[in-house]
Amino acid sequence: MVLIVPYLPLVSQVCLALTCKRLYRLLRPALDDEQLAWPRYLASPLTLRKEFGSQPHLPRINLLLQLEDARWLYCSDCLKLHPYSCFPRGYVGIPPTRRHCSYYGGIVDLCSCLALTYTNGQRLSEWIQTGIPGQDLHRDIRRQFRYQMLNNKRFLIHKCSVTSQPDVFLTLTIVMTLDAGEKCLLVSTRYNVYWSTPHKHLGDMVNDREAYRAPFDTEPVLLCPDIHALAWLYGIYAPTLTSRNACRNCDTTFNVILRTDDGLHSVIRSERNLGAVRDGANTPRRLRLGSREWYQSSRKPGNGMERLWYFNS
Repeated sequence: MVLIVPYLPLVSQVCLALTCKRLYRLLRPALDDEQLAWPRYLASPLTLRKEFGSQPHLPRINLLLQLEDARWLYCSDCLKLHPYSCFPRGYVGIPPTRRHCSYYGGIVDLCSCLALTYTNGQRLSEWIQTGIPGQDLHRDIRRQFRYQMLNNKRFLIHKCSVTSQPDVFLTLTIVMTLDAGEKCLLVSTRYNVYWSTPHKHLGDMVNDREAYRAPFDTEPVLLCPDIHALAWLYGIYAPTLTSRNACRNCDTTFNVILRTDDGLHSVIRSERNLGAVRDGANTPRRLRLGSREWYQSSRKPGNGMERLWYFNS
């Protein structure tokens, strides 16, 4: 067995590891392989993002499909296994790559280090309301946020930066809170954009794409699933814009709140309403419909703006 293992595919090694304790001890390192980690859309290479979550040949998805049984089913939105009780009736017979755990679910990408399922949104809402993170909130998400109260208003705050772009450095401050009725989850994001060279025509309609060529395979920074932050800042047209400062698909709004005269620093602020992410305590899980706003704000792999910004640059 020891001689054979190195020649086995990763998924086969993991399946063997889950059969008995002896093989688990032998093959435990296979379970830590990065190919099996829950993938983050904005942190993935562009070639993978185009069909994100729908490729059964990828090791993680291939493994989860093999682990489906009489209790667990694969969800193509969350890229995870869920109990049958999480799915609406009739979803069992749907092909795995088209099966969703709720009608209006999906994954909301706030930044490259924060991708949230609808259930994550529910648990974050509970944290904001109670001031205490629940035990069922994944530790990786819990570590990304800091709870704060100011003037009787409760917030969750996350800060990160983007350093993968060769000519620009960005810092993001994400503030998550509940609306006045404590029903809807609101997200306000502040993008500090620092250019290495002056960019004095930001916000103008640019016909000459040489004014700024988007690096092909760098980490995208999105104002919403349809709008690339730097593309919008540069005035690149997006079909989903209802106006200069709003997306018609998800109603996200965004504005430039600071621009220095030297063209080296701009600040964008976006506002997103993720909708009501709290269901009644007695509502069966398979009947929880999710939030239409959450669904509209969830990721859209290979959307029009992404193709325009990267492939036509």
